[in-house]
Amino acid sequence: MYMWSHSHVTALCMRRDEVAQSARKLGLSVYIVSDAGRTQIAAGSRTVLSVGPGTVQHWQRLVEEIVMVYAFFPQGKLKTLIK
Repeated sequence: MYMWSHSHVTALCMRRDEVAQSARKLGLSVYIVSDAGRTQIAAGSRTVLSVGPGTVQHWQRLVEEIVMVYAFFPQGKLKTLIK
């Protein structure tokens, strides 16, 4: 967390199910990873969403549709984008 927060990279948090649904509507491949539970994450937890590949037009349309929940900015700043 320390390295990321000082890397000057912004991370976005989105609602996984909404992103997956929007991506499927656009014809993009979607895969949701269920954690194996070999660490502190409970087995079966859906931890990663993979989308793509797609064209630039696919990605532009997807980004227009998705709702960002949080934006994590460098130096540990957090901004709530919706409630």
